[in-house]
Amino acid sequence: KDLSFYQIKGTGALYYEKMTLEGELGYQVSSNTIGDNLSALSLKAVLSYLPNMNFSVRTEFITGLEKEFFKDYFRKNPYLAISTGYVYPKASAIIRGIVQYLPDTKKGATLTIGLNFYEKYPFFNSDSLNNVTMLFETANIINFKFEGFWELTKQNIFNGLIGINIGVLDYKSNTVPYLPLIETKATYLRKWTEYLNSEIGFLYNSNRFADKDNKNEINSYLNLYFKSNYQILNNLKIYLELDNLTNNNNILWGGYRERGIYGSFGLNWLF
Repeated sequence: KDLSFYQIKGTGALYYEKMTLEGELGYQVSSNTIGDNLSALSLKAVLSYLPNMNFSVRTEFITGLEKEFFKDYFRKNPYLAISTGYVYPKASAIIRGIVQYLPDTKKGATLTIGLNFYEKYPFFNSDSLNNVTMLFETANIINFKFEGFWELTKQNIFNGLIGINIGVLDYKSNTVPYLPLIETKATYLRKWTEYLNSEIGFLYNSNRFADKDNKNEINSYLNLYFKSNYQILNNLKIYLELDNLTNNNNILWGGYRERGIYGSFGLNWLF
């Protein structure tokens, strides 16, 4: 059965001093590969407040179908069975609060808190033979995410992220598979010259379950990496990338070990 997605919507906005209210209202109809067609009233409301030039506050409310495609999930997980069925995600309500602090152009921080209530939430599920399929269940997810950057100088830039995810399925109140409780990322970018720069960073995910029955738990994931590139010409660049410098026994998807220390070297030519 073919996939299809149709939507009609209207938009509007109100502005008052330091506040902005933006909204979308529409109707959505979609077909999927594993069941009856889905339809939903779509609503998005965004309230923004700018108390001063350093702070901004935004709240969002969203409901309806999410226009995400199967190919995007397949790119994320290359072990996903092509024959697996697909349904467009359906959110009963997504509520977000976002606070941003930008004292100047050289540093800033953003805190995001999200409450996500899904009638149809897509997630990867691995069986006992490590076959990966997509399932769609009722789920509730709470997210906390803190991001920041600091440009010490034009040559030295730090970026960081830390997130906390609490996801519960309606199925036995189990944890959502492949959703880490804690995820962090940090990078340091050094611009040595106008043409040469390098970056070192790490990505960490805490333990995760690989199945909706929560019987198969995957150990934490740590990737320490290094990147560097040199601009030879305006359209020609040479690059070096090194991954998993600590040679960890990383498993991102159940049953499939990631590479140990790995490097790549090559040229990028834009034309």
